[in-house]
Parts: sequence; C-alpha cells; structure tokens
Amino acid sequence: MTRTRRILLGALIVFVLLGAGAGVWAWWTLHGAKERIAAQKADLRASGAPLTYAEAVPPAVSDEENAAVLLRQAFRIFEEADAEYRRSTEDEFVEEFWLVAEPIDELVADPWIEDEDRVRDVRDWVVRRRAVRAPLALALERPGCRFDEFWVSLVDGMVQADAAGEDTADASIQRLQEIQDWLCSTAALAAREGDAEAAYGTILDALRLAGSAFRGDTLILLLLRSSAEMQALELLETVARRLPPPEEILETLRTHLERPEDPEGLARALGVERAQGLDVYAYLSEVGDEEGQPSVPLPQIAFLFDEDHYLGLTARAIALAGRPFPETREAWASFYDRELDDGPWYAILSRMQAIVFPRAAEVGALRLAALRLAGSALALEAVRRDDGTLPAGLCDTLRAIDPFDGRPIRCRPTGDGGYLLYSVGPDGVDQDGEGDSDDWRDGPDLPWRVAGRVAHGDR
Repeated sequence: MTRTRRILLGALIVFVLLGAGAGVWAWWTLHGAKERIAAQKADLRASGAPLTYAEAVPPAVSDEENAAVLLRQAFRIFEEADAEYRRSTEDEFVEEFWLVAEPIDELVADPWIEDEDRVRDVRDWVVRRRAVRAPLALALERPGCRFDEFWVSLVDGMVQADAAGEDTADASIQRLQEIQDWLCSTAALAAREGDAEAAYGTILDALRLAGSAFRGDTLILLLLRSSAEMQALELLETVARRLPPPEEILETLRTHLERPEDPEGLARALGVERAQGLDVYAYLSEVGDEEGQPSVPLPQIAFLFDEDHYLGLTARAIALAGRPFPETREAWASFYDRELDDGPWYAILSRMQAIVFPRAAEVGALRLAALRLAGSALALEAVRRDDGTLPAGLCDTLRAIDPFDGRPIRCRPTGDGGYLLYSVGPDGVDQDGEGDSDDWRDGPDLPWRVAGRVAHGDR
C-alpha cells in the first residue's frame, strides 16, 4: 500500500470515527434533553400545574352572570357611532378614535387644559357614545366576566385569525380600551365642569371595569388590567388636587381599593404562559410532511433543545415572581442579559415568549404601588372630611408599604398644608418624590400630592 493510500485510509477512518462520535454525542444530547423535559413535565403534573393551555382555561360563565355579554352591547354602540361618523365625513376608512386619541390623553392628564378646541373634540366623541352608559352600568353589577376569545390558545388563535382575517381577541381588547378611555374622558369632563359626584363616580366605574373586563390569570390580562387601573388612578390624583371627593363616593372608593391583594397573581400568570408555550412546542413537533414525519430534522432538534431551555427559564421566572420585588430587582434586571441576550443560540422561541416576563413583574409592582398610594391618599381625604383640614402628623398614621423597597410609603408635609406621598419606583432609589404626577412612568419616583386646601378653582 502506497503512502498516499495509507494517508487517505487513515483520514477516512478518522472521519468515520468523528462522524460516529458526533452521532453518539447527538443521540446522547437529544436523549438527555428528552429525559429532562419529561422529568420537568412530570414534576409539574404532580404539582397540579397546567401543561396545556386548555387545562388553564377557567370555567364558563353563564350569560346571566357574564358581564361580557353586556359589554358586547357596548361594543356595538361604539361600532354604530364609528359608522355614523364615517358617513358624516364620507370617508369609509376614517377611525374617529385615532383622531381624538391624543386630545383624550391630554384631557385625562389635565382636565383643565386651556385648548377648548381639543376639549370640544373629546366632548363630541363622548356624547356620540353616551348610550354606552346603560349596558356598562348593568355589566359592572354582574359577578363574572369572561370573553371566550381571551382564552383561545396561541396556536388555535393563529389558525382562527388566518381563517377569519382578524384576531377577535385583539378587536375586543381594543374596544375595551376605548371604553376605558370613554369613562376616563367622561370623568375628566365632569371634573372640568365642577361635578364632583359624576367625576369620582365615573373614575370608580373605570376602576371596576378594569378589574372585571381584564380578569384572568394571563400575562396579557395582567398587563391590561394594570394599565387601565393606573390610568384611572392618575386621573383620580389629578382631580383630587382641585375637586374634593363627595363623602359617600370617597368611602366607596376606599372600600374598592382595600380589596385583598393577590401576591401569587404573577406566578399564576407565568404558569399559564408556560402552558401556552408548551402548546406551541407541541404544535411544532407535529409539523411534518404528508406522511407525518418531520420534513426538516434540524429545526425539530433545535425546538427540542429550546423547549428544554424554556421550561428551565419559566421555572426561574416563577420562582422570582413568588418573592417580594425588592429581593428580586437585580435578578429581573439581569434576566434580559442572562436569559435572553446571552441565551443559547437555539433559544429563539423561548426568547420571544419570555421577553415580557421582567416587564410584567415591574408593571405588577407599579400597579401595587399606585393602589397603595391611592388608598393612603384617600385615608388622608377621610380625615379632611372629618375635620375640614389636614392636621400635622398624619404621616405617622399611614401603614402602606412601598412594594419597590419594602419600606413604608414616603410621606411628608408640603407648604400648602397638604402632603406629598410617593413610592421610590422601580429603581428602588429615593429621589425625594421627584416624578411626573401627570404620568408616573416618566419619573424616577411615583408622587401623589394631597393638597392642603382643595376647592374648585384652586390647584
């Protein structure tokens, strides 16, 4: 055998051995991933956690108890008003809401803005939908609320959206957000006119709608509920600086805000999100050619590794969600870098599904801080109702805890005889109440100002 042939034969043997070794390594790696996935699912099953989205769906609500039935009537009122507006403008594509969205934000941030033209645009939009008040009032008295489209799995939702040409869940969410804007706009207009009873009553309705329509243990509903409640609470803080709340509504608001908190809500929502993700991996594992066999093996292998990674990632997120925010701030802050940006190359789907986890934790704490600030501020307003003034030393009577650092909500007297309450915000750093009370998301701290002298015309 010539030297060249010996070299070629040796290279071939090395190539075969390397190929065989790679095959054994791949088999062993895949086998290990499958075993880890099976073990994790078995543990989840034993703990009672849902493994499919269908297992996480809450039971149906009868039409007699379901507020969603009446809220759909409200949707139709909005749709009819939209259609009437399009006919009046002879533009079949115009959407009136988007024409007034910016003026609505401005009015809700400051009901006493000076731009009368923008106020008139919002008032016209509100008046054209005033018939929505009747079904809304009835809906808010019903004990349950379930929109079936909110409980369609991601996989089924994609299939249905392709068939129908639209996402019905997105359409319902948009209408609910428009109704929430209608309530807050109505409250702002009432405050502008000095009608305290209508203003505070409608703010209460906005809070009740947020808690009812967006009820459920999913991340999207948790985020929507938090956003809607914070919009109403920011309006409450602004209105209270100029218009004192009527006694009866003040007590009703305090009762509403004193509802028991749900510290396990985020963890449950992450568990539902995990079940949603497992549905996606199950669907992808079934994609194949006409004979039912995977047509492209490499993506299937990557999906298997990704599912293994996703189970570990969601387990870590749920563990963080079960602890107070001050203890997990740094862990959530590094979650993007550790789990998402620097995650393994194959973790594409898990990144897409988990990218919202840290934001959901922060938003949940923001909502909790806003609710506690509101409750504390209304407790001070109750003292004003009893004594007509805000005496010194009231800060010592407040017991609410700031969810961002575990210490009492900050409180100090102000020069006008009132008080400044604030949370230190997501960064956990006390900036002495520095923040934008017209939009809490724009400042480092979350301030709530309780004026010492509140009378219409004074700020």
